[in-house]
This record gives sequence, C-alpha cells and structure tokens, in this order.
Amino acid sequence: MIKNRIEELMEQLNQNAIVEVLGVVQPSGANGGCMGKEGKWILTFTFEVWKYANSEIQNRKLTIRKSVSNEELNLAMRQIRAFGVIRIRARVAEQNVLGKPQGLLIELIGKDTSDAELNQFALKLQEPVTFEDARFGIFTLDRRVNWYEAKIPWGLTNIRLHLETNDPEEFKRTLTYAHTLWDSRESWTERMVNFAAKKLLGILNENWLGEGEEELSAEQFKSKIKLESISIESDGNFEFWYEDDGLFGGHAIKVGGDFSDGPKDAGIEG
Repeated sequence: MIKNRIEELMEQLNQNAIVEVLGVVQPSGANGGCMGKEGKWILTFTFEVWKYANSEIQNRKLTIRKSVSNEELNLAMRQIRAFGVIRIRARVAEQNVLGKPQGLLIELIGKDTSDAELNQFALKLQEPVTFEDARFGIFTLDRRVNWYEAKIPWGLTNIRLHLETNDPEEFKRTLTYAHTLWDSRESWTERMVNFAAKKLLGILNENWLGEGEEELSAEQFKSKIKLESISIESDGNFEFWYEDDGLFGGHAIKVGGDFSDGPKDAGIEG
C-alpha cells in the first residue's frame, strides 16, 4: 500500500516543472533507506520552511526524495546537515497523494546563506525549548526526534523520561499521564518486569545462552535487566526500555503497555 502511494507520488512529481527551492533542513538532517527487492536507496530530507526563488517563505514542511546509489546517499547525508540552509533544483507538488508538499530532487546546488530571513529561522530553530514542571523539573525539547526529555528519579535510579510530542497542549496531557505513572511506580515496576520475564525468558534460555551456561530463573532475569528510560505518548501508551546486562548481546529490551490493559508486548530492539 505504501509502495503504491510512493509510486503514485513519483508519477505526480514527474509531471511538474523543475524549480529552484531554498530551505532550512529539519533538525534530524537527511536520512535514507533501502526500498524493495531491487535494493534501491532512497534519500529523504525535509525543509522546515522554504521558498521558491524570488518568492515568499512557505511556513510549512516540504519533504524531498530521490532514488540514489549507496555512495550517493552517503555523500548527500554529509552535505545536507541539520539546520543548514541549502539550495536545490526539484520538481515540487504542493498537492499530491500524500496530502503534504513533496518534492523530487533533481540537483543539490549546495549551502546558500544569501537569504537573511531563512538564516534567522535556522538560528531560531537551534534555540533550546524548555518546560518546567513543579514535580519533575525541566524538560528540554529534542528537535531531532520531536519529544521532550528530562532525567528524573524512578525509585533509587535516575532514568530518562520522554514525552513524545512537541505540541504544547499534547505535552500537558502527556505530562499528566507521567504523573499518574509515577504515582503507582512500585506497581508498574513489578508488572513490567514480570511481563518481560514471562515473554522473553524462554527466548533467552532457548536461543541466547552460551555453551555451558545454565538457564536463568525468572528472578535472576528480573534482577539483571535495568530500567533506562520511559517513553509516553499523548494517547497514554507508554514504553519501558531496559538495559539487558548482556543477556541479549547488548540489545535493548522494550515493554509496551497502557493504563487500561497494562503491559501488552515485549521485545528485543536495536
């Protein structure tokens, strides 16, 4: 389904004329991935704000794509840096199947600091955004992943709390969920590690033990994994992330859940 929509988008983009665009690259910079069995690489990056040559600034995002070789992808990712102001030639479709402005990269002209307004926006985008909560202290917005983060105590351990939104109203709602979670910290600690042991201990003992290593008990498993961070979404879903103490070769352990159903899934990530 996604592939079909991207193919339809490319058809729409190829029908548009080539134009020059100047824009500010989003905080996450450029990225890429391998698409389909053919092994094609797709370069993707987004302008936070942008403009056509000699026109007004468009205060909305524009996502740019291009099919590239692996070598071209690596070169482009070095040239397209977070917060940079760059000039490109592209085919742009403001109205398209994805519903938001999209572009097909034709040529990366390069860094361009000729527009004072875009330069000022790029500087402003790098200013820290914080929010102070009376209970948890100061949260700082990580623009690369669009979430607020604070380091706070969970029992005797300091962990990272991520509130997965950059919207002020959603932030307040998500913060309320965090307060509720912390109010029942001891209960959630037990529920989440018990669920992790239930779902992952068998996998560990069957597939991850070295030669001569004895199987772990549930209590041994639970004593080894260490909570590292909690991520909470604006709809109340949350994830507990644990360090594995080498049980799964250094992979992170994720346990997801919500307030209604409790822990619902567990897996090995990264």
